[in-house]
Amino acid sequence: MLIGDKTKHVFRTLVAASLLMAAWTAGGQVPDTLQKAFADPPMSARPRVWWHWINGNVTQEGIRKDLEWMQRSGIAGMQTFNLYSAMPQVVEQRLVYMTSAWKAAFRYSADLADKMGLELGIAASAGWSETGGPWVKPQDAMKKLVWSEAIIAGGARFNDVLPPPPTTTGPYQNLPAAPDLGNEHRQPDPDFYADVAVLGFRSPAPEPNTTPVISLADGTALDASLLSYGRSATGVDVPRGTLEKPTVIGLTYDQPRTIRSASLFIPSAVSTYSPATIVPRLEASSDGRNWRKITDFQLSLVPTTTSFAPVTASHFRIVLNPAPEGAPSYDAGSAPGYAGFGAVSTGAGGMLAGNRGLRIQEMRLYPEARVNQFETKAGFSIARNYYELDADVGDDAKGIAPADVVDLTRRVRSDGTLDWTPPKGTWRVIRFGYSLVGATNHPAIAPATGLEVDKLDAAAVRDYLETYLQQFHDTVGSDLFGAHGLRTLVNDSTEVGAFNWTTRMLEQFKGLRGYDACPWLPALTGVIIGSRAASDKFLYDFRRTIADLLASEHYGTIARVAHEHGLTTYSESLEGWRATLGDDMEMRRYADAPMAALWMYPREVGPKPGYLGDLRGAASIAHLYSRNFVAAESMTTTRYPWAWAPSDLRRVIDLPIHFEEDRPVIEWRAEWSLDEYT
Repeated sequence: MLIGDKTKHVFRTLVAASLLMAAWTAGGQVPDTLQKAFADPPMSARPRVWWHWINGNVTQEGIRKDLEWMQRSGIAGMQTFNLYSAMPQVVEQRLVYMTSAWKAAFRYSADLADKMGLELGIAASAGWSETGGPWVKPQDAMKKLVWSEAIIAGGARFNDVLPPPPTTTGPYQNLPAAPDLGNEHRQPDPDFYADVAVLGFRSPAPEPNTTPVISLADGTALDASLLSYGRSATGVDVPRGTLEKPTVIGLTYDQPRTIRSASLFIPSAVSTYSPATIVPRLEASSDGRNWRKITDFQLSLVPTTTSFAPVTASHFRIVLNPAPEGAPSYDAGSAPGYAGFGAVSTGAGGMLAGNRGLRIQEMRLYPEARVNQFETKAGFSIARNYYELDADVGDDAKGIAPADVVDLTRRVRSDGTLDWTPPKGTWRVIRFGYSLVGATNHPAIAPATGLEVDKLDAAAVRDYLETYLQQFHDTVGSDLFGAHGLRTLVNDSTEVGAFNWTTRMLEQFKGLRGYDACPWLPALTGVIIGSRAASDKFLYDFRRTIADLLASEHYGTIARVAHEHGLTTYSESLEGWRATLGDDMEMRRYADAPMAALWMYPREVGPKPGYLGDLRGAASIAHLYSRNFVAAESMTTTRYPWAWAPSDLRRVIDLPIHFEEDRPVIEWRAEWSLDEYT
């Protein structure tokens, strides 16, 4: 047998079902032929199953038994995922991915599936997310914008090398890539960098650098040098605190200071898959006794900058309030059965740290106004609701006029030397480039793990997929690839995280948005260009460009290449939340079968609304683009992988629906509580 560590089934929605529902709700008679088709659907409308080959625990006998069971059970096909997990060896000899023995087993599967009339598919990469492998070259991998800054006095020639931007592979500036689910096999991160542009603008002379005394409420001093910008890979550890007694960190200056923005980074309190466990609050005081709130921080997987109306005080403090009771949070590593996924990590991109302490890796107060939440607005991190980001901004600070931003790119030599005589005044020069995010396909075994391809570059996506599909074509041969044997390609939900650059970004931005992004690039670093509103408009256009390119360059290219090879495509997108900047409707428009997902979690009654929305989105795509079938990753659960069988979860699929004012309403019965499983 092939053993799976979580139950995932993919079901196609029978078109007859919607017709039948329409006839019932209209009070009409259902034709006998339709009733018979609903009771005994054709193979095209029967369910498919996700078929996990885990750690090479595969035998030909197990393959035959699985396929025979599927055929007996009325399953019409299977979609193969090659995964790594902390599963022990249960076969005499593991089959290592893409070795001759593995290829023989996969060809046997394709041949047997074809003889049985079953549809065989593969995921778009090893693991389940997303499109990556060891053949992806660094220049073709997912990218982020990076920058460095220099302050130059005007009125005299400047002829010197500008500070190089960070080349660190990771989500933001010099922040290294954090461990993620199932990527224990990643190789050392490549060191890759390329220049983008050099821009300059007049700037107020920097204020004297005054470092506050930083301490906990009990007087314990914290090393301020470990909390300054650019050293976010270090940090200091503090207690997590409780609702009744949260951890408080004081920042005291020797004289009053005017502060207009602040940054904070606590990766151990944030996860890709759950809201932050800490809601930090910035407060100020003139005497160190009477405190007033300035703003709350909205933590993310990278440093977070919050901006506000000017506040003058000598005493500031950050109160690390735990998230309110009942907020979604968990320590995944302690969940029974979760070890089946392999080692669970904490930190940025990993799972939450339960009740352990907090590591603060950046904490600074700034005298200048900055774009509020610029790291998230610029696509270095993802917000669930962008309309909530500016709730506490209390001013409309004046910014740099776009026309006053000088493009110095042509004055910079290949070694980074700028030769320029700026007009009088103080000038701020920003050198922009791009490096790698470092995301890898996961969870995959070592020989199949590599960099995720640049999702905004159609040529890179095509090169990736041609190589990937050729491996399977060589495995099964032309007679079992396309019309027979291996017939489908599947995109699971995208779980690669944030990325915000590609080689042709400036060119593509202008083509899609109709104006030059260059004068606005400083807004991606927090500099207010024009005004807050104008900067936010550009940042919206920037995120929109990323989303547009993700749909056309990645998902569109996948569909085109698959069709050229005779394969049909299934595609999910964002599932029940936004893990990547993208328009889930546009991402799925290219698929032959748009897909959704419906997950269940312990201690929750009924499915999350986001998943119900995902199902409706997939159905809407089918209506808009004339797709005959919709797929749903359903009967799916995590953290307690052995708690449910399909029969337990069927009640979720069979949720009764009634209509109120022509809108469907799902009825979840109170007696369907999941408490018995927790």
